[in-house]
Amino acid sequence: MSRLTALGLLALSAACADAARSFDVADDKFMLDGAPFQIFAGCYHYMRQPAPMWNETLGRLKAMGMNTVQFYVPWNYHEYREGEYDFSGDRDLEHFIDLIHANGMYAMVRQGPYICGEWDFGGLPGWLLAKQDLTIRTYNDAYIKEVDKWFGVLQPKLKKHLYANGGPILMVQIENEFGSYGNVQKNPSDLKYMEHLRDMTSAAFANQTLLYTTDGGNSGSMGRGSLPGGDVLTFGDHGVGSFTPSCQAQGDMNAPGRNPCMDTELYSGWLTHWGEPVANKSGADLAECIDTAAAAGHSFAMYMAFGGSNFGWWSGSNGADGTFNADLTSYDYNAPIQENTDHGYGSDGIDKFAAVREVMMKYNADMPADPAPRVRTAYGDVALTERVSMTDPKVVQLLSKGEGRVPMGALQSMEQFGQLQGYIMYSANATAGGDSLAITPYPSDRAIVFIDGERVPGAIFRSENAPLPGVKAAAGAAVDVLVEDMGHLNFGHGMTDPKGVVGATAAITLDGTALAGFSRTSFHCDDEDVAALPFAPNPDCAAADGPAFYRGTLQVDGAPTDTYIN
Repeated sequence: MSRLTALGLLALSAACADAARSFDVADDKFMLDGAPFQIFAGCYHYMRQPAPMWNETLGRLKAMGMNTVQFYVPWNYHEYREGEYDFSGDRDLEHFIDLIHANGMYAMVRQGPYICGEWDFGGLPGWLLAKQDLTIRTYNDAYIKEVDKWFGVLQPKLKKHLYANGGPILMVQIENEFGSYGNVQKNPSDLKYMEHLRDMTSAAFANQTLLYTTDGGNSGSMGRGSLPGGDVLTFGDHGVGSFTPSCQAQGDMNAPGRNPCMDTELYSGWLTHWGEPVANKSGADLAECIDTAAAAGHSFAMYMAFGGSNFGWWSGSNGADGTFNADLTSYDYNAPIQENTDHGYGSDGIDKFAAVREVMMKYNADMPADPAPRVRTAYGDVALTERVSMTDPKVVQLLSKGEGRVPMGALQSMEQFGQLQGYIMYSANATAGGDSLAITPYPSDRAIVFIDGERVPGAIFRSENAPLPGVKAAAGAAVDVLVEDMGHLNFGHGMTDPKGVVGATAAITLDGTALAGFSRTSFHCDDEDVAALPFAPNPDCAAADGPAFYRGTLQVDGAPTDTYIN
């Protein structure tokens, strides 16, 4: 036999092997390579944990009895600036998928373009907010143009990892909980949008994978958000409790015989906003729900199995207009695997990981031992020995990307100037004196005020928006208003959420008299720029006033281990 013939036979053999791989639905059951299959998925977001920890955490999910990983792909995490794509390091999506495969697990991919997930702007890039005539999450030409470009980059990366192509991806979700935002039944542009996402995704994947939607576990949400028939599987999400209402509602959308009962977000805990008690849900109730569902032949994706952390500026927020609740840096979610990868505990004191693992031993024979806890060290106090004022001219020059203070005329959002996260300062001179400063309609999201360079005590917060008293500004005084972005809204009809002082009625007033002739200073706060700030010795923290950056040094002797900032 010639070498060429042998290679040809090997190629044919591999092609036949891949052709034998199939994932579909029949008789209201998932079918993996022709055999009934239940999905026991754990939700785990790669962007919420450093890449060196991914493999270990995947091992913990498998040890808890999960056979599948469901995860979001946040568009803004990979295309933070328009046209600049990053899939390296902690953003190495394909490496994450490879690790899922190497751990003998399957994947469900929630590609977006919108994801929610308590993530900044629900995963949409902030630069969309600066585009004229662009309306998100509907069939709008300007929006669809950007979605198509993004999917043109993302989907080829996913295609090679589909189950039919030898990878772990069983299903791909289009959009997310669209029935809580749009209405395909009443809005032709919404219907056209969802059909476009379906058609584009089907074509990109050559019809080689199942597509699905996720909506609230009721017929109203599913009817508004999904597409009836056999092209897209409709699933519901709901908390601990009976699967029956949601799965009956699915049945009104899915074709006969194509209605596997599945909860794509079985809530293990809940999110927490700043100022709220940390979410804590029963471990016993979660384990009992999973036991009941698995025994009935149902499938689920536990949201979250591991929550992780919102690093940098990536935490989102909830609300609308003046109502605003910022999400925590922590996304622990009271999940069975804590933010630090230890076992999570419920409000009843039950070890959630152990309780779920014990239940899953009845339904999943492929469960390795629970990995040992990670080593941690308390390194003691870290003195913040260096400081630099945010208004230091060198800081302004660096964080504004060399722009410094720029005249702007009318008030506009930070996104209009290419700034997507951080702080923006609006500066003007008082045309008349005043004692009370007000912002109309409200700051997005928190504002502090300086008069002639001196900080005025207090702040104006979006959800309260009370005027700031005690300003004591004379006519001609320099007025600076520094506005902090606390996370773009990630859910709801009001989630088009530019930051700063914006809107048709935008104004900053002193005793009712509007300031005019504004300049703005953009503080982008990108990691590399903050690291390069000109820090100086800080002998007395108590004497410092105004916004500033502080730096301390952590001394580690020997091999470093995990540690945490209190």
